[in-house]
Amino acid sequence: MKRIILILSILLLTVPGLKGQWRQTSGPEGGYFNTVYKYNNKLYAVTVNGRIFERQSDDAWSFYSNGHYDIERVYQIGGKLIGATSSGFAVSEDGGLNWTPVITNGFNFTETMSNGKIYISVNDSVFIFNPQTNGLDTSGIKTSMTILLNGQPAEVDFFGISSILINNNRVIIFAMIPQIAGMTGIFYSDDNGRNWIQAQGIENEFGSRELLMINGTMYLNTFSGLYKSTDNGENWSAETNGFPAGQTPGFLTITAVNNELYGVAVLNSQYGVWKLTSGTWSAVETEKNVFRLSAAGNKLYGMSQSSIIEYQNTPGNWNSVDDGLIATTSSLYLINDNLVFAGYGSDNWMTTDKGSTWLKTDFEYRGFTAAGNKVFAWDENGIVVSEDGVNWSSSSNGIPQSLRQYITSLANINGVLYAGISKVRARMHLPPVWEAGGFYRSADNGLSWQYFAAGLPAEAGVHAPVYRIFSTTQGIIAHTNGGTFLKSDNENSMRQITGLQSNEGVYDAKVYDGKLYIQTFTGIKASPDFGLNWEQVNTGLPSETFFYVSAKLFVYNGRLLIMSNQADNIVYELNGSTWVVSEIPAPENIVVNRIETSGEFIMASTLERGVWIFSPVSDIEKDEVTVSEYALNQNYPNPFNPSTTISFT
Repeated sequence: MKRIILILSILLLTVPGLKGQWRQTSGPEGGYFNTVYKYNNKLYAVTVNGRIFERQSDDAWSFYSNGHYDIERVYQIGGKLIGATSSGFAVSEDGGLNWTPVITNGFNFTETMSNGKIYISVNDSVFIFNPQTNGLDTSGIKTSMTILLNGQPAEVDFFGISSILINNNRVIIFAMIPQIAGMTGIFYSDDNGRNWIQAQGIENEFGSRELLMINGTMYLNTFSGLYKSTDNGENWSAETNGFPAGQTPGFLTITAVNNELYGVAVLNSQYGVWKLTSGTWSAVETEKNVFRLSAAGNKLYGMSQSSIIEYQNTPGNWNSVDDGLIATTSSLYLINDNLVFAGYGSDNWMTTDKGSTWLKTDFEYRGFTAAGNKVFAWDENGIVVSEDGVNWSSSSNGIPQSLRQYITSLANINGVLYAGISKVRARMHLPPVWEAGGFYRSADNGLSWQYFAAGLPAEAGVHAPVYRIFSTTQGIIAHTNGGTFLKSDNENSMRQITGLQSNEGVYDAKVYDGKLYIQTFTGIKASPDFGLNWEQVNTGLPSETFFYVSAKLFVYNGRLLIMSNQADNIVYELNGSTWVVSEIPAPENIVVNRIETSGEFIMASTLERGVWIFSPVSDIEKDEVTVSEYALNQNYPNPFNPSTTISFT
């Protein structure tokens, strides 16, 4: 047989699959931050959950480590970092990559650094931290004093030590003696606590936030005002000069930078940064509401709801240093392949290109849902509608004005819109009073709304308040103050879900392969008849370690999947009635907050890591290969054999 030689290019095709990879989108930028610190001349930001980010350049940050939960302040002793939390502290010897907890269960925890040592008040005892051994000197400082009780001397312990300062050999603490009314304030000792004296000028203060010293003057930030002492803590007076007459500010925090005192004060419910100069406070103008201050190096940094700014030591001159910093935890609303909203704090962001760019909007809506070619959202003024996600108009006709601020959820159930209403009045030690509940629903794409509450329980003529709605292709599921209810499309009233424990709430609901699946704290339940009968579907999931409350249930590409959302972050998929590990990976070392899917991709909002997207490998992966020679050889053993082989070279 002739040997045919051809020169051509062919396409090699791969078998379609779901394997792919997760990548972080470009936002939303921002985050909630506790503090910043500098290490080896680099700036690091610590979030409220302890995650640490490293500044790479003026407009770029990178994730650095998962840090340690609840770090509020960072000290540096030699090459070690000491991270103080609300209940203890942790130590890092590698700039914050890894942390070793030293105390984790303290209460009334506070600390101060003096002469290269850290003095710690925890559980109403005072210890000295040894940075060489990472241990505590428990001989420490005696925290009790002798007082007269009923005319007799008695040794009593201090309670609620909330601030501590060391100056030379003097120990100054803010504490109380609960056995004597009004015996609260500053106490000082010159002999490591063997004898204590109560300072003068501070009376009936409930607690303190900070105690620090600048150029020989001590400053105490209490819950009701700021005090100073110029005689080593023996006498105190209010430091309010510069504030409007008759107004005593409350300081959220104070900090010292370059021997100058700054604070975040609250006046008339407004937050502001103030600076103390020669005994007089003056406002430092900022464009954003700053809630925390932090000193790093010789710079002052302010943390607002979603940003970090650096003070340039001239009035009103702040520089933003958070460009490119993605540390947000957002809600997520995937409207369609080309429109996604993310809500973060009071801000809303949108993307039309799958997260390549995010646009911060000028509206503050509480949630979004799609119906046809329209997007609906709501806020305290009611429901609004848009066709492009940018221009909005009111869509609340039929919902009483007095109830619009109590809308809690909005969902599209097969073309019918439902808005949940919840208004309750709390009572001490008693169940809340229902004042408004039920739904308003619209069957004409939001043009008009009618009240609906058939099947819901009522108290004193008020139907159960609704605080969450799940949308499924088979019908509506609603969490109410009176239980969890559902209604299929062909039913006229809500009915309570049976087969659940009394306190077994529904965290999510999906329809897959004709069955309704719900996620509760006991696991996954399936119903073939929309809630009339249930079966448990937990087989294959790790029974001892799987935490159903935080797991994420979702349907993607014809599969029902659940992400464990724990340290292992494994995705399982349902195979018949058994869960098996899926080939779809989970984001590594990331806690997922919410998952939304479309026909071609998965989006996930995360805990302090912004929004991520999963893109699968293309159904046809193309690799162009040039073949210089193509030959078709003779088949063998012969053309009439039912089993024949043809070789290609």
